[in-house]
Amino acid sequence: MDYLPLLSGIVETQQRRARLYRLYRDYDSGKHRLKFATPDFERKYGQQLGELRENLCPGVISAFTDRLHVETWGSSEDAQATALTEGLTRLVSLVDAEAWRCGDAYVLVWPGPDGTPTPHFHRADEIVPHVHPDNPAVLDWAAKVWVDGQLRGRVNVYDTEGVTRFATAPLPADSDTTALPADPAAWAAYSDDEAGDYIPHDFGATPVAWWKLGAVDQRGCGASILRDVIPLQDALNKSLADLVVAGEAYSRPLRYLLNYKPEATNPLAAAGEYMQAAAKVIAGSVKRRFDPTRQQIFTHDGGGPFGQLDPADLTKILATQDAYALKASRIVGIPPYYLTPTASDVPSGESLRVLTARLAARVRAYQRDNTPVLRGLAQLLGIENPVITWAPPQEIDILELWQVAQIKQDIGLAMRDVLDGLGIADLDDVVERAAAQRATSAEATGRALAAGEIPAVY
Repeated sequence: MDYLPLLSGIVETQQRRARLYRLYRDYDSGKHRLKFATPDFERKYGQQLGELRENLCPGVISAFTDRLHVETWGSSEDAQATALTEGLTRLVSLVDAEAWRCGDAYVLVWPGPDGTPTPHFHRADEIVPHVHPDNPAVLDWAAKVWVDGQLRGRVNVYDTEGVTRFATAPLPADSDTTALPADPAAWAAYSDDEAGDYIPHDFGATPVAWWKLGAVDQRGCGASILRDVIPLQDALNKSLADLVVAGEAYSRPLRYLLNYKPEATNPLAAAGEYMQAAAKVIAGSVKRRFDPTRQQIFTHDGGGPFGQLDPADLTKILATQDAYALKASRIVGIPPYYLTPTASDVPSGESLRVLTARLAARVRAYQRDNTPVLRGLAQLLGIENPVITWAPPQEIDILELWQVAQIKQDIGLAMRDVLDGLGIADLDDVVERAAAQRATSAEATGRALAAGEIPAVY
């Protein structure tokens, strides 16, 4: 297929989506926009607010991704060995974090130097996917867009048969994908190595796996978990700025002096009084100069005495900050203690499961939607008949697990069935030792009864 006419759409799509992905990435890393700040505000307080943040975004993301773990990739030893060799646990952790952060994430599989299929994680802004027109469950092709080490724009288009490679002329220094030309005439077939501009493969499918979060249809992209958190993060930053500015302005009692009002009604006499008052101010200023970094002067046209401005009530600002954290947890469906930790009233057991019900439901939806993607990735890596098993998103409290075990024992189940589900590593040894202990106890009890040490009960 001739992909050259499609390069314009590929580049424009990548640049458009990259702006949104950059916003999510910046907020997760703490690079927030001070949308409330005027130029004058930034000049006065920009230095104090430059590193100011109470970032809710990482906590929101990790509340979900911490519950995502693939336990098995298949029943065979080869499946587990491949997963271990390729570092799939770490790879999927990167993918999950990116998918919840930006809404999309990708893995490109390509033969390594020895010909073994090797997975490569790609961020949301590095791939432009295109679903098959007749089967939206699979990718028709996927384009990788980047700027290489020689500052050349690059596009690789992967489809079910191979990869077609394109490049531009060298770009200006420090260029990124925003500088890529959309005109197909600016692109040419890449032929800087022996492989040429087209490399076939034998995967039998487009070797790109696409993870989505909360996509509204099969053809569309996902939606970041931060989409509705960012406005609240901006409001929280505004509250933090208010706290800093209030502390800066009211850290000391500020005095204010109302404008001088002459006692005389005659204009000439009033002017004389004003000149005398001004002379006193000038004389005094020689001894004590006004320091704008430590003091502020307030004035108005009316008469009045000296006074003192009361400091701002910072407790209300602090309460507002906690309110924004609670709103964020409510919107995304995570318990409040994820963003506002408390040392008391820590939930457990059934109450914890109730509080995390929305969180667990959203994790299960993500697992359901992306299990086929994991199977596709496993097949690209050569794992036959992959069976993806996820760890449960909601864990039962350890005390409850032992209570369940006690109930199993009370109804007469075998020791292995009693201990099953407790996560005991050496279960066979534990069952064997328990059986031996029961036998020893039964033998000792029999000897005691025979010796009359324990009275028989009839």
